[in-house]
Parts: sequence; structure tokens; C-alpha cells
Amino acid sequence: MSQRTVFTVMPFSDRSKNVWESGICAACKALGWRCLRADMINAPGFVVPQVYDSINSADTVIGEMSDRNPNVFYEIGFAHALGKPTVLLASSSDDLKAFDTQGFRHFLHSGDATRARDILLRVLPEIDESISVQPAIPNGITLYEWPHDSYEAPRFAWHCAEDPAYLQIDLDGGQRLIETVGLGRLISISNTLEFWNHHPGFSVMTLMVARDLEPGDSVVLIIDGRSSGTGTLGFIGDGGWVEGPRGRKWAQSWVGEYRPVHPTTAWTRWVFAKVVAPNPAEYDLKRGTAMYLLTKTDRSAMLFKRIRLIRRRRRDIR
Repeated sequence: MSQRTVFTVMPFSDRSKNVWESGICAACKALGWRCLRADMINAPGFVVPQVYDSINSADTVIGEMSDRNPNVFYEIGFAHALGKPTVLLASSSDDLKAFDTQGFRHFLHSGDATRARDILLRVLPEIDESISVQPAIPNGITLYEWPHDSYEAPRFAWHCAEDPAYLQIDLDGGQRLIETVGLGRLISISNTLEFWNHHPGFSVMTLMVARDLEPGDSVVLIIDGRSSGTGTLGFIGDGGWVEGPRGRKWAQSWVGEYRPVHPTTAWTRWVFAKVVAPNPAEYDLKRGTAMYLLTKTDRSAMLFKRIRLIRRRRRDIR
């Protein structure tokens, strides 16, 4: 694993010098993390864009919020907008009166560099663990990945052959591909209660159609994203309508799963793992399984930066 990088935003003052040297730098050095701040950028050019680039490329951003420095607040806001893990330090509760950051946890060090160091020695490894976790899927085969040059972007339009007028309130269902500064292309989903293209309130996203699944295979959906409000995610394997012994029935390759989403400023990983078990049992999987990601959110927004589908064959599952 490559060396982690911390970028620190803080006021440059004699008061904060000891916290920087004997607190923040000392903790990072003890953990083997690379520690930077704005005055350590030696490349020629404009300082402000360089600071933004440093925040964007860092694994974690530390904010020394003591004295309520406006530049520090602005730069921490930029880090939050990017979804970067942040650690907010402050000397005392008097530094916590800014309205927009009151809801974030601050670690108080009372100006004691040793206390600041001990806080970071405890908190940074927790962040490292959270951003290092990769789903362990032995013998996994990638079915689909976005963004990736080998796979098309998800399709947001979805048509109902039974009743085209019933669905497609909005063609994309409140879903859009957007270009961002620093993070590239993201999927943005908002206000599906008003703009939906599936059942009322839900938008559907077509990821792929698979025709080589077998009963007992495992299909894993991994989503890296974040949400500014509450919502719902769902993962279904749609086989369409089939004729069975009891008449016409909607076929599915596994029981669909729905789960709640809660607000988070940091990038979060949601994982669905489903076992292929056709219903009805006579459904021929070679007809295809359309894999859909369903979303539901109010006027708040979900952002996805990566989506993966991985399959494990039944014979490889022990």
C-alpha cells in the first residue's frame, strides 16, 4: 500500500507552531504518513489552485480550527465538498461557534501539542482502515464497472411494455451524469419523488444484462458514493415476464433487496450480495438478467463515483 498523505489547513501563527510541529507532524511521522501544508508547496505557480490540488490529492485533511480563521473554514468546506475524510482540531469550545461546522465533531486539545498528537494517533488509523477496506471476493469475475473504458455508462431511461404512459415521468428519473472539478465524472441523483422513471418515487438505472448466470452463483454490487440526505437503494435482477405452470409471472433471478441510505460527507461503500435463485424456478437464465440499481431520494442528492458488479461461480464458492 502506498504511503498515506495528510494535508493540513491551519493558521500560520506562533500559537499554532507547537501544535503543528509536536502534534500533527509528530503523529504523522509516528504512523508513517506524509504530512503537508500550504507553506511546504515548492512548485512555482498560483498558491490557491495548488492548495486545492493538494486537498484533492490528500487521503485525509486536518483542519486546525482554532481562532476561527476564514481561510481554514473555506478550505475545509472545499474538502467536505470533495467528500474527503477530515479531522477537525480546536483549542477550545470557543472555536466551535461557526454555524456551518457546529455539526461536525471536533477534537479539543487545549493548545497542548501532546494531546493533539495523541488524538491523531488514535483517529488517523481509524480513517486508514475505513479507506483501505476492499471487498474480499475470491475468484470474483468483473461483470460490469463504471467508470471504465470497457463498459458503457449506466442507462437511466427505462420503458414499460405493459403501460408506457404509467412510467417515465422524467426520462432520466432525476439521474444525471455530471462533470466535476477534481473528481471527474459522477452520477448525480436528486428529487426522485418528483422526477421518477420506475414506480412512483423510484428511479431505475440499468447497469447490464447477463445471460451466463447459473443457479447458485453469487452476484455482488459495490457502490462508492455519498448522500446529502436520506434515501433508499435497491438491487434487482429482472428476468421479465414468463409463462409458468400457474400462468404469466414476473421472473427474477434473486429476491430484490432495498436498504436505507443516511447522510454522509465522506465517500461510503454500499455492498449488495445476492445468490442467483430464479423465481419462478423454471425461468431460463439464458434469456437474460437485467441488473437494475433503484434509487429514491428527496431534494437532497446522492453522488456515485464508482459502480462494480462482480460474479462468483457456484463451483468457486466454498
